[in-house]
Amino acid sequence: MTSSTLLSRAALFFVVVAALLSSGCVSVNRMTEGAQSAYDGKVVFTAPVGWVRYDAPGQPVTITRDGATIQTANIRYGKSETVFPKTKPVLGSGRLPQEIGEMAVAERRSQLGNTPLKVKEIVPAMVGGVQGFRAQGTYRNERGAPYETVIAGALVGDSLVIVSYQALAVNFFSRDLASFDTLLNSLVLK
Repeated sequence: MTSSTLLSRAALFFVVVAALLSSGCVSVNRMTEGAQSAYDGKVVFTAPVGWVRYDAPGQPVTITRDGATIQTANIRYGKSETVFPKTKPVLGSGRLPQEIGEMAVAERRSQLGNTPLKVKEIVPAMVGGVQGFRAQGTYRNERGAPYETVIAGALVGDSLVIVSYQALAVNFFSRDLASFDTLLNSLVLK
């Protein structure tokens, strides 16, 4: 990809974001102390103070400290076709957390396109007080920058919650992993 193509994409991105912000479709809030809610109060969490939260209809809740290309935490909640819009797996009752973790990894791989995601582990974990999974992996973006990611989630009734964190591997991932873990551990599902 040429630098002019990247510049054009970046310019288009900023034009779209500016249009959404000015139309009121996206809300942007700097996080303060206290609980935050999303998805009509069905998901409650404590975000890192000073990080910025972006909400847009049909998109995951996105929280970042230094910008989306540096690090982000995302929260998705809903039916499987909403939470996994690219792969649209069929979820039935009785799915093991490990299976849901593999589905979440498959969704992330489809989002990355041609960029391979190398999974280090998928292990059982509590998510919002529900038995779920936690996966960790690495990938490089289209420009070759190394990223690390954590994807955690659980099946809650007939809905899913997926909480993910991705950051540049150099400096940022380890620096902000504790903030993500605090957010993940604060999750309450109603």
